[in-house]
Amino acid sequence: MGQKSSKTSRKSKNASQVNKDACPESSAADGYENESFDRMLYEQNSRYAKELEIVKAERKRKQERFEAELRKMKEESRKRIEILLKCIMARHRFEEQEQNWKDWILGCRQNIVLLLRRWMDFVEEHEDWPRIEKTDHQEFLRESSYLSGCTMITYNAMQYDFEFLEEIQEKFPGASFVKVLKVRGFTFLVLFLTANFQKCLVDCGQLLLDIYSTIQSLKLEKSKIELLRNQFGKLKPDLIYSTSQLRKISMDPDFEKNYEIAKFPNIPQTTPHEL
Repeated sequence: MGQKSSKTSRKSKNASQVNKDACPESSAADGYENESFDRMLYEQNSRYAKELEIVKAERKRKQERFEAELRKMKEESRKRIEILLKCIMARHRFEEQEQNWKDWILGCRQNIVLLLRRWMDFVEEHEDWPRIEKTDHQEFLRESSYLSGCTMITYNAMQYDFEFLEEIQEKFPGASFVKVLKVRGFTFLVLFLTANFQKCLVDCGQLLLDIYSTIQSLKLEKSKIELLRNQFGKLKPDLIYSTSQLRKISMDPDFEKNYEIAKFPNIPQTTPHEL
């Protein structure tokens, strides 16, 4: 019985060996498939790394262009402010300096245009929100952090122009035209428009904080993205009044009674994304 079992075992081993010898291509095929998969994975990772480098280079180029444009806008705004101050101190009539005001208002609006361009770049780069892979998460956070920085740069540019209006108002407290522009400049700054000045100051200041907070806490969540999209949807260059609109408001007999002193909103320090 023992001999029979031993013979059966030897036959099984021999059969197994015969099968291996008969199909040497099976082992070779497995090795080829593994090599093919590794090569495909390497090529895929290399392609992804190259695409990522292109994205980084493009983002850096856009950032440099954005900051250069804002620096140029600020310098041009400073020059226009100097011209306006000279005109006001020389007691020129508004009609004589209207073009200078138009140029200055156009510069304020252009600050919004630049930020909206950056927002559209952000949307285009991350349009397919649900398919953003986890490996892209850090890159996504860097992009949102950069968008947050662009928002603050624009905020600072607006603050610079707002302080200019405060300076004029202190020197010329009776300049109702400046008062209107100052109030509307504030509403432009906080990205919202309302007829009630007092409510506008409160609501708009809070909205700006909400926008900045949304960007800072941005995650890969559809609800957050849609919230930010809606907030940016309220930001329009024409939130800044034209000179014709300003003239019309300043002629309203009830303007002085409805006027409230605008206080520039302070943005609290927040913790940036940890990248």
